[in-house]
Amino acid sequence: MLIYSETIRTYSEDEKRLSELHDKQDALEAEIEVEQNLQDSNSQMQGKVKARILASMNSFYKLIDPDGIQVFKDFFSTKSMTFSGSEEQEYYFSRTLAIFWHLKHDFPIIMDCFRKGELSTKKENTMIKEYQKTGVQVILSSTLKDEEYSSGTKYYTMDGINAINYEPNPNSDILQSIYCERFMGFVDSFGIVY
Repeated sequence: MLIYSETIRTYSEDEKRLSELHDKQDALEAEIEVEQNLQDSNSQMQGKVKARILASMNSFYKLIDPDGIQVFKDFFSTKSMTFSGSEEQEYYFSRTLAIFWHLKHDFPIIMDCFRKGELSTKKENTMIKEYQKTGVQVILSSTLKDEEYSSGTKYYTMDGINAINYEPNPNSDILQSIYCERFMGFVDSFGIVY
């Protein structure tokens, strides 16, 4: 009888333990299902956001090049989708503004080598107007041609543009270490913490 009682108690404890394990398994399976649903939902939302940004990119592209044949299918260029010349500027312009208008951030927009690839004046002016609509600081760097310097009015007469000519500065002169202390003093005047 004593042996039989021990067996019953062990069997009862095993049943209780097995029931607890089944409950834990059910809870874990439910948690996995919730996580999978969240992941699926996030993937769908990411796909929708990407589609909206790409649609915006293509709209900006058509704004500056109505006859253009490019259709952007991704944010980044690939081996089969490379851009050069003015197409490259159109791509970066379209991507930058599409992402800006989606995020509506307060950060400055910096475009180095603006006009690289012989961008037409009409496209350039359209791009500048669109950059101005953002309301954030936009910094465009560009190398001007001699005839643009000689006329002297290309960017200096545009509303909202502060044209700065660095031509008088010798190449790499401001990058020398003797100017570091002076530069850091200038940075301090902006309240930048470094």
